[in-house]
Amino acid sequence: MQAAVTSHKSHRDLGGSRRSRRRSRKSWPSRKSWRRRPRVRPFEQFEDRTLLAAGDVAVFINLFTDNGGVPGSPITNDTVLVGQTFFVEVTFQDTRPEVQGELRGIVSFAINVGWHAASLEEVDDPFDPTDLNSPLLPVEFDLFRQGTLDNPAGEIIGLGGGGLFLSGGQPTNGLGVGTPARFSLMKFQAEAPSGGPQPFTIVFNEDLGGALADGVSLTTADITIQPKSIRVREAAGILVTPTSGLVTTEAGGQATFTVVLTSEPTADVTIDVASGNPAEGTVSTSTLVFTSANWNVPQTVTVTGVDDFVDDGDQAYFVLLGPVTSDDPLYAAIDPDDVALTNLDDDTAGILVTPTSGLVTTEAGGQATFTVVLTSEPTADVTIDVASGNPAEGTVSTSTLVFTSANWNVPQTVTVTGVDDFVDDGDQAYFIVLGPVTSDDPLYAGIDPDDVAVTNLDDDTAGILVTPTSGLITTEAGGTATFTVVLTSEPLADVTIDVASSNPAEGTVSTSTLVFTSANWNVPQTVTVTGVDDSVNDGDVDYTIVLLPAVSGDPLYAGLDPDDVSVTNLDDDASEITVTDNSGAANDQSIQFTTNLSAYRAGRADSPLVRPNYPDNRHFFTVTNTGLLSVTLFEIVINAPDVSVNVVLTSDPGDDIVLGPGASQTFVLTYAPTLPSLLNPTRQNFDLANGVVLLNDSANLPQLSIRLRGQSTYNSDITYDGRVNLAELGVLNANFGRKAGDANWDPTADINGDGRVNLGDLGMYNAEFGRGVGSSQSSGSGGGSGGAGGASGGSSGSAGSAAAASSGSAGGSGSGGERSSSGGSAVAVSAGGGGSSVGSSDQRAAGSQAAGGRMAGSSAQAARDLVLALDPLTPQALSLESVVFELAAEQARAKKKGPARGGGWLAGPVAVE
Repeated sequence: MQAAVTSHKSHRDLGGSRRSRRRSRKSWPSRKSWRRRPRVRPFEQFEDRTLLAAGDVAVFINLFTDNGGVPGSPITNDTVLVGQTFFVEVTFQDTRPEVQGELRGIVSFAINVGWHAASLEEVDDPFDPTDLNSPLLPVEFDLFRQGTLDNPAGEIIGLGGGGLFLSGGQPTNGLGVGTPARFSLMKFQAEAPSGGPQPFTIVFNEDLGGALADGVSLTTADITIQPKSIRVREAAGILVTPTSGLVTTEAGGQATFTVVLTSEPTADVTIDVASGNPAEGTVSTSTLVFTSANWNVPQTVTVTGVDDFVDDGDQAYFVLLGPVTSDDPLYAAIDPDDVALTNLDDDTAGILVTPTSGLVTTEAGGQATFTVVLTSEPTADVTIDVASGNPAEGTVSTSTLVFTSANWNVPQTVTVTGVDDFVDDGDQAYFIVLGPVTSDDPLYAGIDPDDVAVTNLDDDTAGILVTPTSGLITTEAGGTATFTVVLTSEPLADVTIDVASSNPAEGTVSTSTLVFTSANWNVPQTVTVTGVDDSVNDGDVDYTIVLLPAVSGDPLYAGLDPDDVSVTNLDDDASEITVTDNSGAANDQSIQFTTNLSAYRAGRADSPLVRPNYPDNRHFFTVTNTGLLSVTLFEIVINAPDVSVNVVLTSDPGDDIVLGPGASQTFVLTYAPTLPSLLNPTRQNFDLANGVVLLNDSANLPQLSIRLRGQSTYNSDITYDGRVNLAELGVLNANFGRKAGDANWDPTADINGDGRVNLGDLGMYNAEFGRGVGSSQSSGSGGGSGGAGGASGGSSGSAGSAAAASSGSAGGSGSGGERSSSGGSAVAVSAGGGGSSVGSSDQRAAGSQAAGGRMAGSSAQAARDLVLALDPLTPQALSLESVVFELAAEQARAKKKGPARGGGWLAGPVAVE
């Protein structure tokens, strides 16, 4: 485009010749009005007016954004973007000072407009000055519209208009008085970059003229036009690629992104680069600078992950771009996108305990150590309590471990020391307990570290130390010897050791019991042994101080059998042979066969009665050569019935026993009474001074006699009181169903000796019920009575009892009853073809039996089971079998009628298997 021409000639050229101007005027719509325009002449009131000065009329050019077809906000930087539509506003103002009464303002005007045609295009093409809706029409100057548009040339020639108002035929004030008035509003669109600011020209069309309201004509010299240059450029932008999804790692992993401008800037563009969290990631540069030379070359930013040792998880952070510094206002206003990244964490909150098992301490004070360390830096102090799970076995060197952000990665050592307890408790496993963490760091708070398993090696052994155990000498003159007993470890409960002499006829002990407690277990206790004089030439006699197995609630000591102590009692007599029986008294030579009830039932005294089926009748005696020469034992004679010996001595020389000086021989005697029978119901009872006779070649005592005493009872006499009565039923019922080897097994209830307590034993009990030691059976037409209880018997007391039995072909009578103040019982049994039995007492428990028998028990079925279990060859069983099946009916009748006729009663509970 040619530069705007400001000379009058140029104005004339733009406006054409006077003739062309006249032709142009003819085309104006209001030509008549224009002709009526008064000639510009000084009015009377303006005759003294000063001529116009330069700049009394001002022309302004303003740019506005296109807001939906109407002017929007002002474009203050005179820069538009390619593709943008905008408005160019032209305003005029009469700037002369106001004079009272003077006519003011602009009444007509015409301009030529020019622009950079390659960059801008007027969008109202073709231009029609008569179109009242054209955006190029003046807004306030609405008369004399004219002008020629040439878009390719970038110009409008002769854009004119007027706004004269008449009042009484005289001009009034025009427009633009004091305030600029809009003369024209033109709409443009930016098409291509202009390469720099391009002038938007406004030239006053002097050929078309212009006038003020006071009749003064305008010239170019009177008008000041504000210059305006418009730059057309591409849109400014900063492209960041990518803006998200980037990943760094705490191991130093990196990520990159690029930054580039989208258009050439008018001035250098500086972009600050910074990490939003330098603790997670750092940037390779803090500044990017783009110029007109490198604006389209992407610049790379490298981001490197930072390791923080804290278990803070994968951390999201940003690289911040901006602010932008530039003299290019379009770029200075841009805030580029920030870049989102994630720094992958490589830390895990944890507590490492090394080792957690296999540690060993000793009761001698042996130590072991372990270490504790955190696996990541905490955000607050971490406190761990340390304690021994069993301070009696081991202690710890510290009760608290504290880790901070300064020492979290430094292992702390805990020392464990074994504790001695003097108890034989074996190697003890225990733990060092590490308590849950106390910390304001939520990742560490509540973590429960591993406990540490430790074993404390025991140096104690439960034992009983006897010193000495041999070589002790006593004398028949009362000489003494001592030994001590002490425990080797502290017991958990009192330890009691019974002390006894194996031969009180040779030596006695000063105490029968030693008691060790947790207070005196390690203090030796002394036992004094004193020799006994026997006035028999039995030589020096060896005997033993027997220490029985310990009794204690400590399982390690309970049953522990201490060593016995060997002692020799020096003889002061000249005898050559002695006999010691099981009573322990030298030459007492009297053996009483007894039953050891105390071994099975607490509080019961041993009984002199022996049962045939139970082997509780074994006793011994010992023969000792106390002389200086050998003695030969060549015969043993047993005079007591049902007694046997374990050593065979006959007239055969090969059976002889030779005892050297000081030698001994022990003989075991067994009393096995035969079973009773109908023909021999009496128990074997004997008391023989020469029960056993031992023959030998001793000159002093060629014949040794031992007194034997024995008394047999029925197998059903479980209580060994000489009678078979209800007292046995309690023991029988209590053990019913048990067998040998069971807990609390009482073998005395095993009547038939088969190793079980069942109906077989109950059958024998029922068969022998009412019998006693020395009782007998009698037969005859008139019957008979006898027995320990008698045909009729009664007793009263705390637990008295009576029993009677009779039998006969013609019948017998018997009555049995008992009066008891606190639990007595009575039983009567009779059998016969037509006998009867009646029992009477405060509490009747007798009946009669004739053709059949009846038995009172738990049920008829139980009675049937009982009979079927009995030996069918036993007469008693047969008699019971013939009478049991009416039991249930008879019991019902008995409740209503009392004792039933024709039947007998067996009172008491019946146990069934």
